[in-house]
Amino acid sequence: MSSELPHPGRRVRGDARIIGRGLRDAWGHFNAELLAGLNKSYPSAGMAMNQVMILIDANGTTVAELARRAGMTKQSMAESVANLEAMGLVERAQHPGDRRAKLVLLTDEGWTAIRDGFAVAMCIQRRWTTLVGHDAMNELTTLLERLVDLLDDAANTVP
Repeated sequence: MSSELPHPGRRVRGDARIIGRGLRDAWGHFNAELLAGLNKSYPSAGMAMNQVMILIDANGTTVAELARRAGMTKQSMAESVANLEAMGLVERAQHPGDRRAKLVLLTDEGWTAIRDGFAVAMCIQRRWTTLVGHDAMNELTTLLERLVDLLDDAANTVP
């Protein structure tokens, strides 16, 4: 990766330590580095490409479900899927359980792009581990995984 990575945006600093700020800022850096790495093999790649592709299940996902997962409208997701289809990264196929629905599936090139993206993400992880240290990175990922598990459990609990 280049030593001149794009900065994801201005950070707001102050006395209030809110986890959302740290998560947003770290995510911004991660996305900027990921896109820079992906653009080497996929010059027309944008963050939408990555954000949509990682939501597609191995056996396919409907546009409606992708839109729900991404928190966007079906129309916007359909446009994103059409762009990925034009790039040869996804294809649409008949849903086996619903004649009215289509599944979005990764093509062979799409699977290659997913693997390439994972390789870039692992490079980022190694670089960040070098920056903060192995123990700190392990602690960070463990705490984040624990937090997500607790949040998932709390969301599934009926009050």
